[in-house]
Amino acid sequence: MQTPRSVYIAFEVFPRPKGASSHMASMLRALESGHGPVLSRFGAQVDMFMKLCTMLNPAG
Repeated sequence: MQTPRSVYIAFEVFPRPKGASSHMASMLRALESGHGPVLSRFGAQVDMFMKLCTMLNPAG
């Protein structure tokens, strides 16, 4: 397995076939074609989202 060059995180717990999952699939294809291997994570809960926001922007 190659080291990912991009990370895609989606906070959609239950993606729908014609909703968020379609968007996720197109984003993953675009990232992979433009940047190589992508690490993806799905189904996060709200508390995980808040923790990630704090990690990305600790001052604000």
